[in-house]
Amino acid sequence: MPFRRVAAALAAAILLPAMAQGAGFAHSEHFIVFAPDLDLAKTVAANAEQYRTEIAAEWFGEAMKKGTARAIIQVSLSADYNSGVTAHADHPERDYQQVWIDGPREYVLGPLLRHELVHVLCASRFAGSPLPIWLEEGIAASYDHPASVARRRHAMAQGAASGDLPRASQIVALCGSHPIGAENYRAAASLAEHLFELGGGDRTRFLAFAVETRDLGAAKALARSYGLRSLGDLQQSWEAWCRDRARETEQVRAESVEQPVEPAPQRAPAAVTSPRAALPAMTVLTR
Repeated sequence: MPFRRVAAALAAAILLPAMAQGAGFAHSEHFIVFAPDLDLAKTVAANAEQYRTEIAAEWFGEAMKKGTARAIIQVSLSADYNSGVTAHADHPERDYQQVWIDGPREYVLGPLLRHELVHVLCASRFAGSPLPIWLEEGIAASYDHPASVARRRHAMAQGAASGDLPRASQIVALCGSHPIGAENYRAAASLAEHLFELGGGDRTRFLAFAVETRDLGAAKALARSYGLRSLGDLQQSWEAWCRDRARETEQVRAESVEQPVEPAPQRAPAAVTSPRAALPAMTVLTR
């Protein structure tokens, strides 16, 4: 309804100038952006529209409806830190989701923005019946920077070699859209990547598995989609895959020039506190 759109715009006008602190402002059809400078805000808005189209085509095979999957994006720049938070608009009269991204310029314009937009699109696509959080994070993690992926693979390979790899049963038990923490995030992204490759890199198959996991439970979905008879079989398959990845990971790490630190979900951007208090009916996803 037009009134809802006007109300959302008014809410943004009232709540967010204090967050922007004189920063650049830009808007597009589906995004309102606050950033440290005007050029960055405009570029983030343009990139967000492009990524919204690309991600929907890649994972859903069709465009998102106009007026859906919209977000207010708060951008901060950090030289040695990167993180993202998405607060879902889980009320029918709340049109915009809230996204915070913080990191080097290259990251906020690319991997971080893509990652958080996956959460925005999934929240809209699966409104009222969200995907299991570990699988949604797996989809989002497929857009992470290659250096971040390499570090994650290295950590998982070390865990497999030392016998300290997390239990797959604990990861697939993660549900809802609560923050899952850095260690669980790495494990969820790794496990999802393994299943994605096990299915031949077929996005349609992986997304169907995610929906079946939500509807039928992980055990049945694994058997139907990947022929894995139990979570124990999944654990063994994942451990072997992690070990096989070790050599490839070392090569990627050696060739990677830029080595920004791993996201630290426990450190939320400073701007998060105010909008969470103002908009309490939100769910937070974080890396």
